[in-house]
Amino acid sequence: MLAVPPDMLLAANRRDRGAQRRLGFGAAGAGTLGRMSKTRTAWITYIVLRLLLFAVPFGVLYMIGLQPWLAAVFAALIGAALSILLLSKQRATASESIYDWRNRTRTADDIVEDEAVDAADSPDGETGRA
Repeated sequence: MLAVPPDMLLAANRRDRGAQRRLGFGAAGAGTLGRMSKTRTAWITYIVLRLLLFAVPFGVLYMIGLQPWLAAVFAALIGAALSILLLSKQRATASESIYDWRNRTRTADDIVEDEAVDAADSPDGETGRA
């Protein structure tokens, strides 16, 4: 078991409480339902738009007489290009929602343990954080 200095524990607890307040994890998990809805909405929006950016070019190319496999290849290329150009905001929102969801259950204990492991792994004993 790693021995963690008390001052490191106090600093991590203060940081964790502040992060919990900013993310809406206050007492009794306030705000959890709102984040879950935001996560689902962000992903559903992004997935539907990506599918449309594939389906519309595919339908048009198929209707003008291209072979189905060739229409699918071109539609995938067109959809990918349009997605990069047009969906940056939706992609960022979906990415942020994944990050929030992934880090929703981190406790002060987890943060302190991660910092202690990072400090033990680094050659100079620092965590590498500013």
